[in-house]
Formats: sequence, structure tokens, C-alpha cells
Amino acid sequence: MKNAYAITNQTISQKEYVVCMKLDEDRNPVGVHICDVKKAILNHIYVGRVERIAPAIKAAFVRFGQNQICFLPLSEAKSPFYVHKNSKKEELCAGDEILIQITREALKEKEPAASCHLSLHGKYMVLTTKNKSFSISSRIQGARRMELENLLKQTVEEKPYGIVIRTLAASVSDDDIAQDYQMLHEQFESIMSKYAHRALYDTVWAEAPDYINFLKNQFEFGSDNIVTDSPEILNQLKEHAPVLAKESQLYTDQCVSLSVLYHIRGHLDDLLSNKIWLKSGSNIIIEQLETLTFIDVNTAKSNIKKSSPYSVNLEAMKAALRQIALRNISGMILIDFINMTEAENADLIELLKQETRKYPNPCRFIDITKLGLVELTRKKISRSVKDIINNS
Repeated sequence: MKNAYAITNQTISQKEYVVCMKLDEDRNPVGVHICDVKKAILNHIYVGRVERIAPAIKAAFVRFGQNQICFLPLSEAKSPFYVHKNSKKEELCAGDEILIQITREALKEKEPAASCHLSLHGKYMVLTTKNKSFSISSRIQGARRMELENLLKQTVEEKPYGIVIRTLAASVSDDDIAQDYQMLHEQFESIMSKYAHRALYDTVWAEAPDYINFLKNQFEFGSDNIVTDSPEILNQLKEHAPVLAKESQLYTDQCVSLSVLYHIRGHLDDLLSNKIWLKSGSNIIIEQLETLTFIDVNTAKSNIKKSSPYSVNLEAMKAALRQIALRNISGMILIDFINMTEAENADLIELLKQETRKYPNPCRFIDITKLGLVELTRKKISRSVKDIINNS
């Protein structure tokens, strides 16, 4: 049976979200992406006006909407695309109208971050104006690396952008690569042809809804399929990812909803709960705080005489890593396991290191603290599920 991506609209805390959940053949979630489509600005390209330059922090503040200001590092403002130059000075000045691309959403009290270097993301490559070079992922080696160089290097020479070939390009056909490049090239040409004539605060380029980018990066042809109960979502797939739309079907059963069929509501409730019960009867408590995440392992209803501390910890470790990935938790993570012998601790840490490599964005083991807590870190790529729900 194929893995399924179930995409549906869900109301959470009285707000509407699009939920894209990847489920295995037993309908257990192995990936989830939640987005508020109406508020999405990440990777969008706007005409913004420089409000002020802050030399002390080597940054500018740019207004890209009536009530929206972003933070622009001056290192990201070299050779901007000007819509209107307010000063005869070559450097960026207050009042200049420029193209900016949002590179990071607002975080708590911090404004969104932006860049004047434009990046367009395909499935197999990234087009960027930050440099004009052609590069290939270091994970692609040997004959395939040479084939990709021969296929595209000359094509992008003398273009006003560079191309970065992603690792996924190693296992697909040249036709797929060429199609991906052509799509990005046409998107770039479209932006260049119209930006100079756009009004202040206009959206020059709106990237596909975030859940579509999630699909592009995760979907495996031949082993996955996509199902949605929303004609609007299916139309968005047809517009932004026609190849994925061909792998999609519209769910129309009026007797059993898509959410009930795939237990989506229940899975979401689990992701938003701080207590996760394990098969042994033990549980883990997950507390996401502002500065760190604390995970506590409890024996609870488990029979510790039948289930050794090591076996409970092993089960809890796998569950904790799975929840970290599903909830998209990042930053510092502390896990308080049940006390074990020093040898068992060492064995568990080695297994933890192996287990976390199964995930696209793995945790990194740092140390065992003086209080016996296992310290991990995980790179922040996007907002956690909790942050999306609490701050939308």
C-alpha cells in the first residue's frame, strides 16, 4: 500500500489552516505540515521602501506593506533591483524602492527578515541572484556529477543568476532536470519583465502555498499518492505543481470525511498534547518553552519489573525523536530519561545517534549534563507546529 498525503482544511483554536499529513500504510503520521495560507509571506517577493538605514547594526528596515516592516541586513542588500531610486548616491538610501524577498517569517518580537538577492526554488535546483556561479551538491559525485555539468553549466553561463543543483537531482532523468530549470527560468524572466512597473507594496511574486513546497520536497513518485477533499487545494496543485496534481485525487465520499478516514483530527490533537502514551504504559511529557524544550520520561502505568528501565528509555527515545520531527521542534532539547547504569546510558546514546539520522533534519547530541539530562540541539528551518498555532 502506498504512503498517503492527506490534505484538508482544519479548524484549530477557531482558526482555519491547511493541514498536509503524510501517513504510512498503517495510517500513522510520518510527516505533517500546517500552514495559514492567508498569512504566508515566506519567499514572497515585494516592492518595498527603505524606511531607514541603521549603520550600527549594518542593516536597513524596509516597509513592504502598510503595517509590515522587515529587517534587511546590508550584506543581503548588494546590487538590489531598484523600482525607484530616491537618491543619486550609489548605496542604498532611505526612500529607495526595491525588490525584497522574505527569507524568515516574524519570530516573536522580531520583524521578518529579507534579502535583495532573489531565490526561486524548484524540486531539483535553486535559482539565485546572490551569485552567478553554477554549483552541484557535494553529495552528487562521479559520472552523474559530470552529466549534470554537461547538461546545464553552459546553459546558465552569462545569465544574471546562478544555479545550485540539489541532491535529489542525482536520481532523476535529464528531462526532469531540464523541465525544472525551464520552469525557474520562466519564473525569473516573468519577475524581471514586470517588477519595474509595479506599485509600492505590490506582491511581485507569491510562491506556492507552503504545503506545496512540503510536498515537492517529500513526495516520492511510485510510492506515494495525494488525496484531498478540497477542490480549491486541487486547483492550487494544478497551478503550482501540475506533476503532483496528476498524482492527486479528489475525495468526495459524503458518508465518511477525509479527516475521519485518516484520523487527522486525532493525530493533530496528539501533536498539540504535551503527554504521549507509549505501548509499555509509560509516557513522555513534552514542554516547549521559549528558550528550550524539556522532555520527561515517566514509567507511569508500565510494569518496571517486567520492562527494564533500559527498555522503557529505548521506547521513549524513539518516541521523543519522532515527536521532535513531527512537531518540528528546534533549538536546545533536554531529555530526562529514567536512571540506568553507565553502560546502558552509553548504549542508549549510540542508538539515539543512529535513530536520529533517519530524519531529514536530525538532532545533534551535545552531552549529558551534570544532572544526567541528555542535551540535544536541532537546526531551526521553519516554525514549530505549536508556534504556528499559537502565533497565527
